[in-house]
Amino acid sequence: MHIKIKSNIKKFTKRLNKIQRKQIPFATAGMLNDLANDVRTDAIKKSFPEAFEDNNRASRFARAIFRRKFAKKTNLVAEVFDSKGLEYLVRQQEGGLKQPKSGRIAVPSTEIKSKLKGRASYNRLHPRALVNAGKGFISKNKKTVRDKKGKLLYNLVRSANVPKHLKFYESATRIVKRLSGKRFQARLNKALSTAKL
Repeated sequence: MHIKIKSNIKKFTKRLNKIQRKQIPFATAGMLNDLANDVRTDAIKKSFPEAFEDNNRASRFARAIFRRKFAKKTNLVAEVFDSKGLEYLVRQQEGGLKQPKSGRIAVPSTEIKSKLKGRASYNRLHPRALVNAGKGFISKNKKTVRDKKGKLLYNLVRSANVPKHLKFYESATRIVKRLSGKRFQARLNKALSTAKL
């Protein structure tokens, strides 16, 4: 996702002297970097926690994977990106049909979902981990994973429709629209105050 910021910077700079105009790239880069911080913070504190049932885990996850690449006066582009390049997150943001290249998709039952709401590790509750630990088995028709008592843990399906959960794009866009003017003004004031006359 790319967000472009338009401005009336040419008209604005006509009111500045030569020394002041030199500070515009510094102020613009600073604004973009502030916005990158704002977007990442929002993902950690709002958009991810609101999208998933275990909001504490979602917040920790967002904090762990999101990185920033800051703008410079010679390259006015700032980035907030998923450091692991997870296709899973794109699907959570956009929704759509999930189909594995091979095998089946494990859809958790309410039993598994209830355990995941707590602090249980998904790695320990993964179908393969349960089977390997002797806590579950794959049914003969290879359509379910059940525990020793036969209770359903996972349905194994060829494809699954993933609903849109995340609103990271929408939230990031709102932040940029709402805060870009404020962030630029603050950075410009700072740059002008330190400009050498």
